[in-house]
Amino acid sequence: MAVKVLVLGARGGIAQHVTRFLKGNKGVELTLFSRNTSVLKDEAPGAAVIEGDVLRNTDLDTAIKGQYIVYANLAGQIDKMAAAIVKSMEAAGVKRLIFITSLGIYKEIPGKFGQWNEIRIRSLPIATKKALRN
Repeated sequence: MAVKVLVLGARGGIAQHVTRFLKGNKGVELTLFSRNTSVLKDEAPGAAVIEGDVLRNTDLDTAIKGQYIVYANLAGQIDKMAAAIVKSMEAAGVKRLIFITSLGIYKEIPGKFGQWNEIRIRSLPIATKKALRN
């Protein structure tokens, strides 16, 4: 049985890499979700394609229902999007979420949170090296 994977924000740069990786895997049933789906059908033939907005509950609920993993690659109102995704996943009984964001990579976050975020971003290469050694 194939693992059902939903890619939210499927036109995003990182999401396109994920899609290319997953589309060749026979053990994956791929669903691509984006506000603009015009090019997605060509990107991953055989994938289900859903046009919608993560902040529209009916769109999100339709996309998440029956999935095994939700991969979110989004920008914008991340806090509202994350809350909507988790709410929809809980209602559908979906337990696995991979959430990718580039928040703060351009030092655009002000205040103490921005400072904390910059420290975390700088520590990523160190954490990655440690993880690879284990």
